[in-house]
Amino acid sequence: MGFSRLTLFLAAQLLWLPSCGLFVGEPSLPSLDEVAEARATEAQDWQLLERAWLEVAENPTAPLQTVAAIRQDHPDSVRLAIYEQDLQLEHLGVAQTRSLSWEAYTQTTNALNAYLWARVAEDPVRRDSLLIEALELNEELVEARVLQIASAAFAGDTEVLDELLELVNDYPGSASAWRLLGTLAPLFDRRDLAYRAADTEPWSPFDSEERATFAQARRALQDGSLEVALVRSHELPQGTSQTVNLQVAIFAAMGKADVALQSLDEFLIENPNDMVAVFNRALLLREYLNRSEEAAAELERFLALDEEFGGADLMRRMQAELWLGRGPQS
Repeated sequence: MGFSRLTLFLAAQLLWLPSCGLFVGEPSLPSLDEVAEARATEAQDWQLLERAWLEVAENPTAPLQTVAAIRQDHPDSVRLAIYEQDLQLEHLGVAQTRSLSWEAYTQTTNALNAYLWARVAEDPVRRDSLLIEALELNEELVEARVLQIASAAFAGDTEVLDELLELVNDYPGSASAWRLLGTLAPLFDRRDLAYRAADTEPWSPFDSEERATFAQARRALQDGSLEVALVRSHELPQGTSQTVNLQVAIFAAMGKADVALQSLDEFLIENPNDMVAVFNRALLLREYLNRSEEAAAELERFLALDEEFGGADLMRRMQAELWLGRGPQS
């Protein structure tokens, strides 16, 4: 199997979209100097996020209380609100986080609360309506627009890259917009844009080394520099879902599907509900090892997990259903 198929199916945070080549009238991207200038105007908000992260690191037994206390003094910080919700997802689970987000929205219906509920909404139609509402309440809420574009990408909209380029030009200081560009661009045969997105990293001091290293490893994988990708992957925290699934992609690209499968099996012993790992195991069995019956069982396992955890992994679910011969789901 060629490298292009590996990139299509195994790269982290993958989206199944057709490539579109060059765009007519495509806007030029902001320069790195323009990005730096835009970031400087938001330096205080990044410092606030860093403060919250450091206080959580110093007090790991009560992370939610720690961030909630900081948010009381900074209720309008979007980055801080997202960080708090991410901690809720990690420590409380999806169902309770959804409940908390809904309660916050019903108590105070503003753009930020609509966006936060949209981030965890189970129903895609409800999520889309919440994002529209959030932008009607505050058209400058960039994170809501980024999520809109990501949702459209999951649904197969081929116009999303044009929209994302416009957004990056309008808001060159948006980390989420640049990072989404880095994810989508290679799937449109636009690795030049992916390189530009990677060049804007790091965005925050506390995740700089790990995120930058991961971006470099992914870029090497996408370019076929597999030994470089593997070396960089070993500089990441070992045993995490992100690192294991990245290394699986690298091993598969090297023609070492058995090694990749062994790595996944070892990881899944301790992390049986990791949906990306389960999906990638099915992929290895089906596409690399010609073990289609076992692959089908793993795809069923993936779909059950996806349903259990709220059906958020739309792209992989669509591919799993296709492979199982079910076609698009209504």
